[in-house]
Amino acid sequence: MRSLVVLLASLLLPVQSAPGSPVTMRFSGHVTSKGSPFREGAVVTGYFTFDPALQPEGGIISSVRTNMVVEIPEAYVLLEMTSYSIAVRNDWGEFPQPARWDYLEVLFNHPLLQFGNGGLFFVSSDLSL
Repeated sequence: MRSLVVLLASLLLPVQSAPGSPVTMRFSGHVTSKGSPFREGAVVTGYFTFDPALQPEGGIISSVRTNMVVEIPEAYVLLEMTSYSIAVRNDWGEFPQPARWDYLEVLFNHPLLQFGNGGLFFVSSDLSL
């Protein structure tokens, strides 16, 4: 299975931006999926840009320019994409687990991945986010 799931350790958010202007979020983390072709624990870095002027079609944010980059340096992998989908979960949990989470989920497709899909998950146990 060539899919990529990453649980990210950090997300750098911009401090200031004008209302309605594009926002670029840089991230770093580690590969967490055991069934991927990438070593579990391998470092993952990258960024994605959210432009409020672009209207999502069917939940997918598309651009004519690269708006998302994922890099796994040890595997010499650089994925450049022009679309991704995004979801926000607030105070989310699965039964029977009592733990609750807030998270931002970014899903993408790329032909390098056998099943064509990957995901980034920014998770926080701080429910006040």
